Amino acid sequence: MSTKISKPKVFISYAWTNKDYSQKVLDFVDRLIDVGIDALLDKYENGYGVELNQFMQKCVSDKTVTNVLMLLNPHYKEKADNAEGGTGIEAQIISAEVYANTEQTKFIPIIFDKEDKPVEECLPVFLKTRFYCDLSDKKIFNDEFKNLVKKLYGEEEYIKPSLGTKPLWVQTSIAKTNEVQSAIISLDNISSSGGDIKQVINEALENLTNEIFSADICQFDVDINVENIVKTMTKTQKYRNSYIEILKNGCYAKDINIVCWEFFEDFDKKNSINETKNYSKYYVLKNLMHELIIYTVAIFLKNKIYMPIGYLVNCTWIKYEVGTPKESSFSSFFYYTKLETNIRDFYRNRDQRNWIVGFALYWKENVYFPYLTIYDLVNADVLITNLCFASSLHKENWFAKLYVYGENEYRNNFIIETAIKLKSKVLAVRLFPLFSVKNIEELKGKIKNIKVRTDEQTHFGYNESFETIDLLSSYITENEVGTLE
Repeated sequence: MSTKISKPKVFISYAWTNKDYSQKVLDFVDRLIDVGIDALLDKYENGYGVELNQFMQKCVSDKTVTNVLMLLNPHYKEKADNAEGGTGIEAQIISAEVYANTEQTKFIPIIFDKEDKPVEECLPVFLKTRFYCDLSDKKIFNDEFKNLVKKLYGEEEYIKPSLGTKPLWVQTSIAKTNEVQSAIISLDNISSSGGDIKQVINEALENLTNEIFSADICQFDVDINVENIVKTMTKTQKYRNSYIEILKNGCYAKDINIVCWEFFEDFDKKNSINETKNYSKYYVLKNLMHELIIYTVAIFLKNKIYMPIGYLVNCTWIKYEVGTPKESSFSSFFYYTKLETNIRDFYRNRDQRNWIVGFALYWKENVYFPYLTIYDLVNADVLITNLCFASSLHKENWFAKLYVYGENEYRNNFIIETAIKLKSKVLAVRLFPLFSVKNIEELKGKIKNIKVRTDEQTHFGYNESFETIDLLSSYITENEVGTLE
């Protein structure tokens, strides 16, 4: 961890090359001074009659000088390696310090001008194994300069997060029945060879469903022991993992949208029996279904397969309530809030922190990494929210529970990128399947729906959070859809 420095003071070591290069060095030093860094440069500090060698020695060894910046180019390397001129003397003084203390960070090599040569031809021998800052590329100069200034002030460019807790998924695995495992292996082989995998996917999902509902998942009272809820959810992770492996290998299959629809319909129908017989299992599996649909959208989104997403969000679902089928929308079918408060309180007690979410934190800690990241899930959850608002079929809102776990910049970029695509005539057409539309006018209607249905809400997010869920209507109006070439 770096020590904070309130008033940085640096010595500039460079090799005179030509007038243009000298001006470049002066401009760089002026910029350092402008951001509060006292930069010692021979041209600013010395007058006629000053002993240059003494000045160099003093600046390098002066304890008030917090860093020595070595502005490297091929001329610097040549003079340093051959001990030529003032640069050679500086290099001898610096190298002695470097070799005497190999762990020091006072001396910072900076690739200042490569002159179209490899980096190796700028590094003196005594700096070959040192990390360096690269200011030679104009495209990244500003970012690299900011990072350098942070370093000179003792601020960390990257802050290491505090050590977390052991994730629950460490103790989980993929479902181990021969049927499911064999199906996953078959899918992997068939998808690699480009064969038809629809039948294999159907059989794999059917076997997985049968395994889930034949398993003795839980028998406890969810209102009494919340710790058992989390333990039970952990048991279901192996089924979730198996589902992900099946879908990621079969996402390009013909009629995959129908396959997914049938899987979830069968899942919900079988689970409805538990509503009266084993309500604890019913609640846990309803929440598992909520998690699975987010993973489903994330997998299709990752692979840029938009039609199944639009189909699943906009088609009619049949929801079973105590065994009785009823017409349902996507939101009503999948979105589930039971146990949310229980899980949130569990994490609050466990971590002694005032968490505002429950299941979202559980999903974050147990994300199926590395195939998907938390950002993939956040984007899927936020996308579902937008698609549900865009659809006139949805009277119920979908609230993206995971939105608080996406970094602001990353999450906004996803929505902004989608908005930009919708403004383009060519790219908007590619997104027709995502919104289940056939032309630009229908797509405009979808964006209008988002705006109309969210206009009255001033804060679309958790009350305890300043952050809000990103909406497409914040970045594009209906009249901007398909207007760019």
